Amino acid sequence: MESISIKPLELASLKSFYKDAFEYEFRENSVLYNRERRYQIPYKKIILPHRFHADFIVFNNVILEIKAKEGGIAAEDLAQRSIILNVPDAK
Repeated sequence: MESISIKPLELASLKSFYKDAFEYEFRENSVLYNRERRYQIPYKKIILPHRFHADFIVFNNVILEIKAKEGGIAAEDLAQRSIILNVPDAK
């Protein structure tokens, strides 16, 4: 099988490659993790129809979100962090 060169795993459209690489490293190092766990989001008296998708839950209590973009952490990434901190089952 021929391999391709990805300069270091090129960015947003290749985020899934980063996740695969993290998953490989977790397995190789016996790290307890779950990949792509979904959380319900309560709003007032209802549960919203869309769910929050966490890239990884590590050691049963750390949410790891993979970002692959140029220029570092963007404002929407920080906003997502605030949402994560308010997901009831994610604390």
